Amino acid sequence: MATIVHMIPNVLYEQLKDQGILDRTFPSERKTSIELVTENLPSTLRDKATAILRQFTTAGKITWNTASEIIINSKVYPNSNIMALISAFVHRSSKFYNLQASNQLFDIIKTTVPSH
Repeated sequence: MATIVHMIPNVLYEQLKDQGILDRTFPSERKTSIELVTENLPSTLRDKATAILRQFTTAGKITWNTASEIIINSKVYPNSNIMALISAFVHRSSKFYNLQASNQLFDIIKTTVPSH
């Protein structure tokens, strides 16, 4: 089956995006959930945070919802925030243990991440 590609002027394309008719981003521009969590971290800590989050998601141990609340074993931890927790953890901040769900997250880190 042949595909027909229609070329449209940039101005029209921008108008269609602004009206919500076309996607605002190309698929390659869309960020993964891990990238959204780590994007505000300093670049020196971003790789470590990304590796930790990948291990969590690959192992199926932790996920998070659109409100960034942590979900462990299908249990949502209200008022938790994956971005704040990961940021505090990789910064080795003492504030980590004051955050909602930090103990649960640390237990998962101890059993999932080889060298934390």
